Amino acid sequence: MIFVNAITQYSLITALICFNIGLIILVVLYRQNRFLINNSTSILVFLLLLCIIRLFLPLDISKAFIIRSEKILPYIQQVLGASFYGSLSYGELFLLIWGGACP
Repeated sequence: MIFVNAITQYSLITALICFNIGLIILVVLYRQNRFLINNSTSILVFLLLLCIIRLFLPLDISKAFIIRSEKILPYIQQVLGASFYGSLSYGELFLLIWGGACP
């Protein structure tokens, strides 16, 4: 039986990442004429609804395997914290591009 834990900061981050990946997939599918010709847009709407549901229900399964990141996470933090131009870091640049892409 699958048990669902409460909402944690990790489940929120995972939900946000899954939502963004889902939106990227939707944009790629939307731009392909062959997909739109062979399928209706209702499939895209359904996939969008699944992404939104995942975003607003960030639940974790209690039996999930947690991967420790003593090597990966510090490296990512080091790269994102490195100076890009003056006092602007790569992480801040990433956030500017990500936030600036929103209409």
